[in-house]
Amino acid sequence: MALSRESHFRTWLAEQNRWSSKAQNDLVSRLKRADGLQAVDAASSVDEYLGSLEASAEWIAIPRTSRTGMVAAVRLYLEWKERH
Repeated sequence: MALSRESHFRTWLAEQNRWSSKAQNDLVSRLKRADGLQAVDAASSVDEYLGSLEASAEWIAIPRTSRTGMVAAVRLYLEWKERH
């Protein structure tokens, strides 16, 4: 996975947001799925990243509920990344 500092992100989820291990795993799984379509770490903003994803046929083929979870994971990760 190309996500930078995944262990630090998981620690932040646990400490600051009080996420359980299962919730962390679910979020990171969604994040990795999005990262597989396009590198999350290369994005300079959430809007830029989501705009380029929405233009891809692979993104459109993913069920809407899955895309919603992936968007939430990307938003949280990029918010964390800006702060650290």
